[in-house]
Amino acid sequence: MKFYQLSREQRLDALKASGDLDTQSYELMLKNQPIPAEIAANMVENQITQYALPEGVVQDVLINGTCYQIPLVTEEPSVIAAANNSAKLVRQWGGFQVTAKRGGLIGQIVFDHVSDIETKAQLLKTKADEIQAIAASAYPSILKRGGGLRQQKVTIVGQDFLKLELLVDTKAAMGANMVNSICEAVAQAASQWLQQPPLLAILSNHALEDLTTVTLKLPVTALTRGHLSGQTVAQRIVAATEFAQLDINRAVTHNKGIMNGAIGVVQGYGNDTRAISAGIHSYAAQSGQYQPLSQWRLVDTDLIGQLTLPLPIGAVGGSIGIVPLAKANQQLGQATDPLIMQAQIATIGLASNLAALRALVTEGIQKGHMHLQYKALAIQAGATGSEIDWLQNALSQQPIVNLAIARQLLVEKSKTEKSATHDHRN
Repeated sequence: MKFYQLSREQRLDALKASGDLDTQSYELMLKNQPIPAEIAANMVENQITQYALPEGVVQDVLINGTCYQIPLVTEEPSVIAAANNSAKLVRQWGGFQVTAKRGGLIGQIVFDHVSDIETKAQLLKTKADEIQAIAASAYPSILKRGGGLRQQKVTIVGQDFLKLELLVDTKAAMGANMVNSICEAVAQAASQWLQQPPLLAILSNHALEDLTTVTLKLPVTALTRGHLSGQTVAQRIVAATEFAQLDINRAVTHNKGIMNGAIGVVQGYGNDTRAISAGIHSYAAQSGQYQPLSQWRLVDTDLIGQLTLPLPIGAVGGSIGIVPLAKANQQLGQATDPLIMQAQIATIGLASNLAALRALVTEGIQKGHMHLQYKALAIQAGATGSEIDWLQNALSQQPIVNLAIARQLLVEKSKTEKSATHDHRN
């Protein structure tokens, strides 16, 4: 049986047998243990319950010569299947190539309505050594790990705003709390130097220092779909991307397909999906016009895809260390290093984009997507056990599909079975 045909328990058994899960992580996932009540109660205010989403795995994703089992959390049925299909295809042709850097997170200290702004900008520049010392004392533990304040930049924004920007190397942490603590400590001192309170002191989620780039190369012959040649499919993928560069309505949906995979992995690793999403979309709009995040081009007989994302990911800190499944997923994905997480997130983003574009320019997005949606509709209609697969297939044969029709088919099936049973007894 194929991996997706196994039961949840059998899939976990297979991952344990292959060495991708140790006994502790296996037992945790097998029991599907929620966040312990005491921890959950202290993570958020007014905590009343825990909200669960399904987690699946994208198998054998070949990145820089190493195969990874990558956790992905999502409520959308087709995302994991699509990512697996792309990962399998790309693996046959050398896998994904990734480069990732981790330069640090930006913090901003801003003063508004600053009088004699040029003089005060120069004053802040003369305070560089003092700012360095304040940053070190505000978060001394990061110095022990080899991180800390790396750069300072003073800028006049408009006519009235004075900005001090700090670049902080957060090491393995995402570093939001760290950067905010450093910014507030420096802002307190700077307010004395400038003789006015700061307008704000906080990190920026525009993370241009933490860029990750993933590339894939496929021969066009690998893209053949039905009656369409691989060359035609490749040309259509390139054309669809060119259109997205010109049309914002398409660019947003193009990028949504990337985020289907990328954000699912971010969530699996217990990171801040809102921060990552904001940073990625700001990167897409940095030219002043919102653009598709990936680029696809034909070079001779190869289709080449490339995706760059800003990914200030954390492997430690925040809720990561207290949410059991976040740590178990690190073990499953061999991703205790944030650079590996960055590589995996960007890779699944590009894999999802490939799957979406290939479907979109050939048979259309709904064929595969709706087949999996039918299963969710079958469950919603009340199907259980073997009825789910039966109703899923029955719905795929209907010209119109909705919940009422799903329920009607289920009732008719029940009546037919009861009638057959009655006839047999007679």
